[in-house]
Amino acid sequence: MAPRLVAAARELLARIRDRGRCARLSDEPGARPPEPAADAPGIEGDFRPTAFLFLRALGLVYLVVFASLAGQARLLIGGDGLLPVHDFLAAHRAEGVARFWRVPTLFWFWDSDAAIRLGTILGLALAIGLLAGWRSKSCLVGLWLLFVSYVAAGRDFFWFQWDSLLLESTALALLLPAVPARQPHPLVIFLFRWLVFRLLFESGLAKLQQGQQSWFPLIAMAAYYETAPLPSIGGWYAHQLPLWGHRWASALTLLGELVGPLLIWGHRRARSIGFALIVGFQVLIQATANYGYFNLLSAALALFLLDGRHLRRLPAWLRGGRLAPNGDGASIGPTARPRPLVAAAAAAIFLLTLLELMILVGGRGVAESRSLMAVHELTQAFRVANKYHLFAHIDPRRIEAEIEWSADGQQWHPYYMHYKPGPPARRPPIVAPHQPRVDFQLWFFTLGRDGGGHTYFNTLVARLCRGSDTVRPLFLPDSLPDRPPLVIRIAYYRYRMTDPSILATEGRYWSRELLGYHPKAHFCDAPTDPAF
Repeated sequence: MAPRLVAAARELLARIRDRGRCARLSDEPGARPPEPAADAPGIEGDFRPTAFLFLRALGLVYLVVFASLAGQARLLIGGDGLLPVHDFLAAHRAEGVARFWRVPTLFWFWDSDAAIRLGTILGLALAIGLLAGWRSKSCLVGLWLLFVSYVAAGRDFFWFQWDSLLLESTALALLLPAVPARQPHPLVIFLFRWLVFRLLFESGLAKLQQGQQSWFPLIAMAAYYETAPLPSIGGWYAHQLPLWGHRWASALTLLGELVGPLLIWGHRRARSIGFALIVGFQVLIQATANYGYFNLLSAALALFLLDGRHLRRLPAWLRGGRLAPNGDGASIGPTARPRPLVAAAAAAIFLLTLLELMILVGGRGVAESRSLMAVHELTQAFRVANKYHLFAHIDPRRIEAEIEWSADGQQWHPYYMHYKPGPPARRPPIVAPHQPRVDFQLWFFTLGRDGGGHTYFNTLVARLCRGSDTVRPLFLPDSLPDRPPLVIRIAYYRYRMTDPSILATEGRYWSRELLGYHPKAHFCDAPTDPAF
């Protein structure tokens, strides 16, 4: 017993001596308090470095988004573009003040090509400001207003789920403290984790609902890489896996999306594993497909599975300064001050996300409730709460619509786009995180090959007939005619990825089979508009 008491006394004296030394150091002018030990209890509850790092990551995402958009905004919604914003807004001006709620866009005040271009430049500037930590709250407000403006005005080209994910993430980021030294509200931390949970679990749930022919037999991944909207060279190599490998990948995907999200609600170690799995999953998707900025944004959101204890090894400039010295991280500094507005806004967003989840799960039953659907329609345009059902069904066939032109109606030549499969010998490109939105959207055209409802596609054909300079950058220069064509038609091809032996002997990444043509061709001198 005596040796134990002596040892305890020595340990106590050592702690008193260390605390005295720290106190003397902190009293010296310009002295910096020491960093806490790795096992300091307060670090685990300190989400200030998480919020700080996430805002920088979100700035990087927006930088990618607006850099990608800058080169194609005029093509998408400009006056000579595929879905002119001026014409779209003109059709809604008769709705009076309600139009600002139904179509929330700054282009109501100025919709010229110069405004469209200026918006992307301003978005880049604000993204740099957020990335640098300069007036983060103001940058977030500006970025949300700008991006929701493009989403509302861009219609078909901005209906992708990651566009909704970015707007919802930004709305939650607006609830983070404006002062980096202040601890985020616990409800906001919960909402970020809830968003990550929904992104994964709802996607898995949608596979159970719609994937009877692809996910249940565990063959979805055997067609996934080949049928991706914009295939990549990484996907071509992944496609060469044996069938048992694709079955395992399908099973692990289902397991990861349906069971893996439970790690989000676990203890610190479980959340560490969940973070590693989510980021690893996003890296694999990024390496084998081209889904724009989706993977970067998803990995950034996963940061909220971490806290100060996880991030203690990062440089201080990357985590916003010192970590919590001791005590409960939730009571650091100004966090004791109540924030009822933040709590109320967080609660409202949570209820809206529950509604979206009910719509996904309940389907027609929820749709028959007028009150619930009224709330849904009232808030849908702003996309602060969304449902996510990524890759719910994998189509086993890749059908490409190839636009062909002729100067005499006898000899036909294809228009080759930059990022579509095109010539069988062309190597599938790596284009992400850039998202060529026209190339991506054209993948959906072939899901209903009878046509009839594709305004942007018919506008594209009309612009090609006219020889518009606006749409020429979409295509390889050597596939463009020297003068406007006489007639344009649509050919449908089935594409299949080849194997390494065919690549080695014939130099082809694809094999393709002509399935037929659209029932009607369009003569460029016809008095009617194209109707594909």
